Amino acid sequence: MQLTVQNVAAGGGGGTGGGGGGGGGTTPPPPPGTPAGPPTNIAVTAVAPSVLGLKGSGIQERGTISYIVTDSIGIPVGGITVNFALQAPVLGITLLKASAVSDLTGVVTEAYTSGSEVGVTTLTATVSTTGATVPQPLAVRGAKPSANGFFFRCANASLPVYTTVPEYETTICTVRLSDRYGNRVGIPTSVNFATEAGAIAASVTTKGFDPKNPNDLTEGTATVTFSTDMGNGSSPADVAPLLAVNLATQYPWSLSNDEPNRPDGQLTLNPRDQLVTIIAMTRGEEAFEDANHNGALDPGEVFIDE
Repeated sequence: MQLTVQNVAAGGGGGTGGGGGGGGGTTPPPPPGTPAGPPTNIAVTAVAPSVLGLKGSGIQERGTISYIVTDSIGIPVGGITVNFALQAPVLGITLLKASAVSDLTGVVTEAYTSGSEVGVTTLTATVSTTGATVPQPLAVRGAKPSANGFFFRCANASLPVYTTVPEYETTICTVRLSDRYGNRVGIPTSVNFATEAGAIAASVTTKGFDPKNPNDLTEGTATVTFSTDMGNGSSPADVAPLLAVNLATQYPWSLSNDEPNRPDGQLTLNPRDQLVTIIAMTRGEEAFEDANHNGALDPGEVFIDE
Protein backbone atom coordinates (compact mmCIF):
# COMPACT_ATOMS: atom_id res chain seq x y z
CA MET A 1 0.00 0.00 0.00
CA GLN A 2 1.29 3.45 -0.90
CA LEU A 3 0.38 6.70 0.81
CA THR A 4 0.07 10.27 -0.34
CA VAL A 5 -0.70 13.16 1.96
CA GLN A 6 -2.54 16.35 1.12
CA ASN A 7 -3.00 19.60 3.05
CA VAL A 8 -6.17 21.66 3.00
CA ALA A 9 -5.91 25.11 4.58
CA ALA A 10 -9.11 26.44 5.43
CA GLY A 11 -0.14 30.54 35.18
CA GLY A 12 -0.45 32.50 37.88
CA GLY A 13 1.94 32.93 40.77
CA GLY A 14 2.21 34.37 44.22
CA GLY A 15 3.81 37.69 45.02
CA THR A 16 6.21 38.91 47.64
CA GLY A 17 5.45 38.70 51.28
CA GLY A 18 4.21 35.90 53.46
CA GLY A 19 6.48 33.75 55.54
CA GLY A 20 7.18 30.29 56.74
CA GLY A 21 6.37 28.91 60.10
CA GLY A 22 7.28 25.99 62.20
CA GLY A 23 6.06 23.76 64.92
CA GLY A 24 3.93 21.58 62.65
CA GLY A 25 0.70 23.48 63.46
CA THR A 26 -1.46 25.78 61.37
CA THR A 27 -2.22 29.39 62.10
CA PRO A 28 -5.92 29.85 62.91
CA PRO A 29 -7.83 32.29 60.70
CA PRO A 30 -8.35 35.79 62.10
CA PRO A 31 -11.69 36.42 63.84
CA PRO A 32 -14.43 37.92 61.65
CA GLY A 33 -14.23 41.68 61.51
CA THR A 34 -10.49 41.83 62.11
CA PRO A 35 -9.26 45.03 60.42
CA ALA A 36 -6.77 44.61 57.61
CA GLY A 37 -3.18 45.59 58.11
CA PRO A 38 -0.76 47.10 55.57
CA PRO A 39 -0.90 45.50 52.10
CA THR A 40 2.17 43.28 52.19
CA ASN A 41 1.13 40.67 49.61
CA ILE A 42 -0.26 40.58 46.09
CA ALA A 43 -0.95 37.38 44.17
CA VAL A 44 -2.33 36.37 40.79
CA THR A 45 -5.68 34.61 41.15
CA ALA A 46 -6.64 34.14 37.49
CA VAL A 47 -5.21 34.86 34.04
CA ALA A 48 -6.92 34.10 30.74
CA PRO A 49 -5.15 33.68 28.49
CA SER A 50 -1.45 33.93 29.22
CA VAL A 51 -0.65 33.06 25.58
CA LEU A 52 -1.99 35.60 23.08
CA GLY A 53 -2.43 35.26 19.35
CA LEU A 54 -0.49 37.69 17.18
CA LYS A 55 -2.24 41.03 16.58
CA GLY A 56 -4.49 40.83 13.54
CA SER A 57 -4.92 37.06 13.72
CA GLY A 58 -8.36 37.33 15.29
CA ILE A 59 -7.47 34.53 17.71
CA GLN A 60 -6.97 35.14 21.46
CA GLU A 61 -5.92 38.76 21.01
CA ARG A 62 -7.33 39.94 24.36
CA GLY A 63 -6.79 38.79 27.92
CA THR A 64 -7.55 39.64 31.54
CA ILE A 65 -5.74 39.03 34.80
CA SER A 66 -6.98 39.22 38.40
CA TYR A 67 -5.03 39.80 41.59
CA ILE A 68 -5.78 39.87 45.30
CA VAL A 69 -4.11 42.25 47.74
CA THR A 70 -3.77 41.01 51.33
CA ASP A 71 -2.01 41.89 54.56
CA SER A 72 0.57 39.72 56.32
CA ILE A 73 -2.07 37.32 57.74
CA GLY A 74 -4.09 37.01 54.54
CA ILE A 75 -6.89 39.53 55.13
CA PRO A 76 -7.93 41.21 51.84
CA VAL A 77 -7.12 44.90 51.69
CA GLY A 78 -9.36 47.25 49.71
CA GLY A 79 -8.70 50.74 48.40
CA ILE A 80 -5.08 50.00 47.49
CA THR A 81 -3.54 51.35 44.29
CA VAL A 82 -1.74 48.75 42.18
CA ASN A 83 0.53 49.81 39.32
CA PHE A 84 1.02 47.71 36.18
CA ALA A 85 4.02 47.62 33.86
CA LEU A 86 5.47 45.44 31.12
CA GLN A 87 9.12 44.50 31.16
CA ALA A 88 11.16 44.60 27.97
CA PRO A 89 10.55 43.35 25.37
CA VAL A 90 7.04 44.80 25.40
CA LEU A 91 6.12 43.00 22.11
CA GLY A 92 3.57 45.69 21.32
CA ILE A 93 1.21 44.48 24.07
CA THR A 94 -1.15 47.23 25.23
CA LEU A 95 -2.38 47.48 28.83
CA LEU A 96 -5.89 48.76 29.45
CA LYS A 97 -4.75 50.90 32.38
CA ALA A 98 -1.54 51.86 34.13
CA SER A 99 -3.01 51.38 37.62
CA ALA A 100 -6.17 50.29 39.42
CA VAL A 101 -7.58 50.27 42.96
CA SER A 102 -8.49 47.06 44.80
CA ASP A 103 -12.15 46.62 45.74
CA LEU A 104 -13.54 45.75 49.19
CA THR A 105 -12.51 42.11 48.72
CA GLY A 106 -8.95 43.07 47.79
CA VAL A 107 -9.43 42.17 44.14
CA VAL A 108 -7.93 44.23 41.33
CA THR A 109 -7.99 43.44 37.61
CA GLU A 110 -6.12 44.41 34.46
CA ALA A 111 -6.76 43.75 30.76
CA TYR A 112 -4.37 43.62 27.82
CA THR A 113 -4.30 43.17 24.05
CA SER A 114 -1.68 41.43 21.94
CA GLY A 115 1.00 43.08 19.87
CA SER A 116 2.60 42.54 16.49
CA GLU A 117 5.77 40.85 17.76
CA VAL A 118 6.23 37.23 18.77
CA GLY A 119 7.98 36.52 22.06
CA VAL A 120 7.63 36.38 25.83
CA THR A 121 7.40 39.29 28.25
CA THR A 122 6.46 39.82 31.90
CA LEU A 123 3.57 41.82 33.33
CA THR A 124 4.39 43.16 36.79
CA ALA A 125 1.82 44.35 39.34
CA THR A 126 3.16 46.45 42.23
CA VAL A 127 1.41 47.74 45.37
CA SER A 128 2.17 51.45 45.40
CA THR A 129 2.39 51.87 49.18
CA THR A 130 4.56 48.90 50.17
CA GLY A 131 6.24 47.81 46.95
CA ALA A 132 4.84 44.27 47.12
CA THR A 133 5.03 42.90 43.59
CA VAL A 134 4.14 39.84 41.51
CA PRO A 135 5.26 38.96 37.95
CA GLN A 136 3.19 37.11 35.34
CA PRO A 137 4.69 35.90 32.05
CA LEU A 138 2.73 36.71 28.89
CA ALA A 139 3.48 35.35 25.44
CA VAL A 140 2.51 36.41 21.92
CA ARG A 141 2.59 33.58 19.39
CA GLY A 142 1.52 32.74 15.86
CA ALA A 143 -2.19 31.96 15.85
CA LYS A 144 -3.80 31.66 12.40
CA PRO A 145 -2.43 28.78 10.29
CA SER A 146 -1.38 29.65 6.76
CA ALA A 147 -1.55 27.26 3.82
CA ASN A 148 2.12 28.11 3.16
CA GLY A 149 3.04 26.90 6.65
CA PHE A 150 0.90 23.75 6.67
CA PHE A 151 3.27 20.76 6.94
CA PHE A 152 1.87 17.22 6.72
CA ARG A 153 4.05 14.15 6.20
CA CYS A 154 3.96 10.47 7.07
CA ALA A 155 7.04 8.54 8.12
CA ASN A 156 6.46 5.85 5.48
CA ALA A 157 5.38 6.45 1.91
CA SER A 158 4.83 2.74 1.28
CA LEU A 159 3.56 0.08 3.67
CA PRO A 160 4.21 -3.66 3.02
CA VAL A 161 0.63 -4.63 3.77
CA TYR A 162 0.33 -7.66 1.52
CA THR A 163 3.54 -9.27 2.79
CA THR A 164 1.95 -10.18 6.13
CA VAL A 165 -0.95 -12.44 7.06
CA PRO A 166 -2.84 -9.82 9.15
CA GLU A 167 -2.29 -7.21 6.40
CA TYR A 168 -2.01 -4.64 9.17
CA GLU A 169 0.67 -1.93 9.16
CA THR A 170 0.93 1.50 10.77
CA THR A 171 2.84 4.72 10.22
CA ILE A 172 3.16 7.93 12.21
CA CYS A 173 2.07 11.12 10.45
CA THR A 174 3.14 14.58 11.63
CA VAL A 175 1.30 17.85 11.14
CA ARG A 176 2.91 21.23 11.90
CA LEU A 177 1.30 24.67 11.64
CA SER A 178 2.87 28.08 10.99
CA ASP A 179 1.32 31.49 10.35
CA ARG A 180 1.85 33.84 7.38
CA TYR A 181 5.06 35.16 8.94
CA GLY A 182 6.56 31.72 9.46
CA ASN A 183 5.89 31.73 13.22
CA ARG A 184 4.87 28.44 14.78
CA VAL A 185 1.21 28.45 15.77
CA GLY A 186 1.46 28.51 19.58
CA ILE A 187 -2.29 28.40 20.21
CA PRO A 188 -3.56 24.79 20.48
CA THR A 189 -5.36 24.18 17.18
CA SER A 190 -7.56 21.31 16.04
CA VAL A 191 -6.55 19.49 12.84
CA ASN A 192 -9.02 17.08 11.21
CA PHE A 193 -8.17 14.08 9.04
CA ALA A 194 -9.82 11.95 6.37
CA THR A 195 -8.55 8.95 4.43
CA GLU A 196 -9.70 7.05 1.36
CA ALA A 197 -8.96 3.68 2.96
CA GLY A 198 -7.49 2.40 6.20
CA ALA A 199 -8.06 4.20 9.49
CA ILE A 200 -6.91 7.45 11.10
CA ALA A 201 -8.04 9.58 14.05
CA ALA A 202 -10.75 12.10 13.27
CA SER A 203 -8.75 14.97 14.77
CA VAL A 204 -5.78 15.94 16.92
CA THR A 205 -4.81 19.16 18.70
CA THR A 206 -1.43 20.75 18.10
CA LYS A 207 0.87 21.50 21.01
CA GLY A 208 0.56 25.00 22.42
CA PHE A 209 3.35 27.30 23.56
CA ASP A 210 4.95 26.32 26.87
CA PRO A 211 6.48 29.28 28.78
CA LYS A 212 8.71 26.81 30.66
CA ASN A 213 10.17 25.61 27.36
CA PRO A 214 10.07 28.61 24.99
CA ASN A 215 12.33 26.96 22.40
CA ASP A 216 10.31 23.76 22.16
CA LEU A 217 10.63 22.46 18.59
CA THR A 218 7.30 20.63 18.90
CA GLU A 219 5.29 23.85 19.33
CA GLY A 220 2.46 23.86 16.79
CA THR A 221 2.97 20.15 16.08
CA ALA A 222 0.86 17.02 16.52
CA THR A 223 1.17 13.38 15.48
CA VAL A 224 -1.43 10.87 14.37
CA THR A 225 -1.26 7.17 13.51
CA PHE A 226 -2.52 5.86 10.17
CA SER A 227 -3.25 2.14 10.00
CA THR A 228 -4.15 -0.19 7.15
CA ASP A 229 -7.01 -1.67 9.16
CA MET A 230 -9.79 -1.66 6.57
CA GLY A 231 -12.16 -4.06 8.34
CA ASN A 232 -14.97 -4.81 5.93
CA GLY A 233 -14.55 -1.50 4.14
CA SER A 234 -13.19 -0.70 0.71
CA SER A 235 -9.64 -1.67 -0.17
CA PRO A 236 -7.31 0.54 -2.21
CA ALA A 237 -8.01 0.22 -5.92
CA ASP A 238 -6.02 -0.90 -8.94
CA VAL A 239 -6.11 1.97 -11.40
CA ALA A 240 -5.40 2.32 -15.10
CA PRO A 241 -1.97 3.74 -15.98
CA LEU A 242 -1.73 7.34 -17.12
CA LEU A 243 -1.06 7.79 -20.83
CA ALA A 244 1.08 10.62 -22.17
CA VAL A 245 -1.31 11.27 -25.03
CA ASN A 246 -4.02 12.24 -22.56
CA LEU A 247 -1.82 14.48 -20.40
CA ALA A 248 0.41 16.27 -22.89
CA THR A 249 -0.87 19.66 -21.71
CA GLN A 250 -1.36 18.84 -18.02
CA TYR A 251 -0.61 21.80 -15.73
CA PRO A 252 1.87 22.42 -14.18
CA TRP A 253 3.76 19.36 -15.47
CA SER A 254 3.03 17.61 -18.73
CA LEU A 255 3.49 13.86 -19.10
CA SER A 256 6.00 13.08 -21.84
CA ASN A 257 5.91 9.29 -21.42
CA ASP A 258 3.30 6.78 -20.37
CA GLU A 259 3.23 5.91 -16.68
CA PRO A 260 5.39 2.82 -16.03
CA ASN A 261 3.24 -0.31 -16.11
CA ARG A 262 3.32 -4.03 -16.72
CA PRO A 263 0.63 -6.65 -17.33
CA ASP A 264 -0.19 -9.16 -14.59
CA GLY A 265 -2.98 -11.50 -15.59
CA GLN A 266 -6.09 -9.42 -16.12
CA LEU A 267 -4.53 -6.37 -14.44
CA THR A 268 -2.13 -3.74 -15.69
CA LEU A 269 0.06 -2.80 -12.74
CA ASN A 270 1.46 0.71 -12.22
CA PRO A 271 2.96 2.70 -9.30
CA ARG A 272 -0.37 4.29 -8.34
CA ASP A 273 -2.10 0.99 -7.62
CA GLN A 274 -3.13 0.72 -3.96
CA LEU A 275 -2.51 4.47 -3.51
CA VAL A 276 -4.31 6.00 -0.53
CA THR A 277 -4.68 9.74 -0.02
CA ILE A 278 -4.84 11.15 3.51
CA ILE A 279 -6.13 14.70 3.91
CA ALA A 280 -5.38 17.04 6.84
CA MET A 281 -7.68 20.04 7.35
CA THR A 282 -7.70 23.03 9.69
CA ARG A 283 -9.21 26.50 9.84
CA GLY A 284 -6.75 29.10 8.62
CA GLU A 285 -6.02 31.31 5.65
CA GLU A 286 -4.95 30.86 2.04
CA ALA A 287 -1.35 31.55 1.13
CA PHE A 288 -0.41 34.74 -0.71
CA GLU A 289 2.71 36.31 -2.16
CA ASP A 290 3.65 39.13 0.21
CA ALA A 291 5.66 41.14 -2.33
CA ASN A 292 6.31 44.13 -0.02
CA HIS A 293 6.68 42.02 3.15
CA ASN A 294 4.15 44.04 5.14
CA GLY A 295 2.24 40.99 6.35
CA ALA A 296 -0.97 41.96 4.55
CA LEU A 297 -2.60 41.06 1.25
CA ASP A 298 -2.41 44.19 -0.89
CA PRO A 299 -4.13 44.81 -4.25
CA GLY A 300 -2.26 43.08 -7.05
CA GLU A 301 -0.54 40.51 -4.83
CA VAL A 302 -1.09 36.90 -5.86
CA PHE A 303 -2.94 34.54 -3.53
CA ILE A 304 -3.50 30.81 -3.85
CA ASP A 305 -7.20 29.93 -4.03
CA GLU A 306 -7.64 26.50 -2.43
